[in-house]
Amino acid sequence: MQRKNRRKTGSNLEGDFPCDALTPLVIDHLFGEISPEMVETFEEMLSTIPSLATFTAELNDTLASALACSLPLRRPPAHLRGKIINIISSIPAIVTTDRQGKIIGFNTAFTALCGYTMAEVRGLRPGDFLQGPLTDPEDAKELGRAVREGIAVTREIINYHKRGTPYRVLVKINPVQDAWGTIVGFTAVENKLGEISLAA
Repeated sequence: MQRKNRRKTGSNLEGDFPCDALTPLVIDHLFGEISPEMVETFEEMLSTIPSLATFTAELNDTLASALACSLPLRRPPAHLRGKIINIISSIPAIVTTDRQGKIIGFNTAFTALCGYTMAEVRGLRPGDFLQGPLTDPEDAKELGRAVREGIAVTREIINYHKRGTPYRVLVKINPVQDAWGTIVGFTAVENKLGEISLAA
């Protein structure tokens, strides 16, 4: 009842929202390959972040022209799709969580980065399965604090692949607000910085 009387403030990310970093997620959406769990979250982001909606529409037009197909996009020929995948392979992994920091969706780049599928980690916090012996507890605490307090944070941290290989990653976490300014979740953009050798 009270919410209806509140002024819509839009997303606090508008103006500097990392649209380019979401390219893999947008492409998955345009090709109809986004996970069912992520569809609702992505549609909510489109409705509350105008710049992301504009970016998605522009990318849709660009890909449609490049692939010479009508809108909405149809699956491109294998050789063209391979080129697209190669182009976006260096784009960061994107993870979306709820307000408690529990995973509700991620793009295919995240699976490529850490080896886990949605079925394996849905409902878990990234730190539950990505951290290990070489992870600095202070880095983990800083990320956890950002989620608890609903603030943005950028931090380097050592995570672990599913097979046990450690790697260094730059994590940028931003809160996502609904149309009334309430924080409803977080988007984490992860850039891999390199593997870490375990050799003595």
